[in-house]
Amino acid sequence: DQVNLEYVELSLKDLYARFAPTDVTLKNFYNENINSYTQPTAWKLTGILISVPNNPSAADWQSALDKANKVIETLNKGGDFSAMAKQHAKVNIPDGMLVLNQVPAELQKAAAGLTASGQISEPIKTAQGVVVLKALEVREPKIESFDQVKDKVRESYVRQHAEEKFAEMRDQLADLTYANPNTLQTAATDMGLTVKTTELFAKDKPGKDISQYKKVRDAAFGNEVLNLQNNSDVIQINPETVVVVRVKSHLASKLLPLKDVSGQIEEKLKSQEADARADQFAQELKSQLDKGGDAQKLVADQKFSWVKLGYVGRYSTKADSAVMDTAFRLAHPADGKVVYGVT
Repeated sequence: DQVNLEYVELSLKDLYARFAPTDVTLKNFYNENINSYTQPTAWKLTGILISVPNNPSAADWQSALDKANKVIETLNKGGDFSAMAKQHAKVNIPDGMLVLNQVPAELQKAAAGLTASGQISEPIKTAQGVVVLKALEVREPKIESFDQVKDKVRESYVRQHAEEKFAEMRDQLADLTYANPNTLQTAATDMGLTVKTTELFAKDKPGKDISQYKKVRDAAFGNEVLNLQNNSDVIQINPETVVVVRVKSHLASKLLPLKDVSGQIEEKLKSQEADARADQFAQELKSQLDKGGDAQKLVADQKFSWVKLGYVGRYSTKADSAVMDTAFRLAHPADGKVVYGVT
């Protein structure tokens, strides 16, 4: 069986061209979404960890808190942070400037309270122990001007409104093609779309157009579309593209004359015979090896060579997957013995 289809396609990208916002519209959108164009507060942090033992007692926690308070007192009096860190441990915090969601979760609340470079936090109780944070640098939030981000604003505006229109038109497409099951032209005319056509294709052989998608081929050869001659449901090709299809023409399967396919049959028979001979040869060679034949000589006599892979894992790509499957199904060799298999 082969069919070719008529279809209408709704694409998010095609909707972008429908939106041409003015500068006034973009400025309003910019002001409504000002947080999206604001560089958030960022910190460069370091920290000292006063660790606690596994399964710490209340006394262990109190001891760690007391040490942390002494560290803070020393630092606030001008003590050297590096020297204090050497006495305890340094907290594992990513380098560079970090926005809040990049700071380890247990430290975010304390980091948010650090508003100036050099500021020291209160003790923070974490899973590893008590932490004292220091802000090495604090970058205040900065609003990017409209002129700086105008292109980003336009892109966001167009995408947001195109996505809203896409959802609306998808529902409209579903309604129109369902209400008019025998044609796609009504939906195409009402929605400003074009009825397109695919090449002929078979169910199990992807084509170059939308027939490359299995869900399209399955719909095309399903009862609703092929036999009842109705429009398909809306088919999601990808997150940004949907189609509705219907059969334009159908070539039923038929028996081809022998003269037209004799060449194909001959090639298939030759291939089957070659496969059978190769398998027989491999089995005979394996039989000789299993009986203790000289592996190097037997292979050399056939002008073959061994491929040495070394140690490989089950899913190694160093050899064909069929070779790997066979290798890992073989029995574990006894000491000094070799086990052979045929793939």
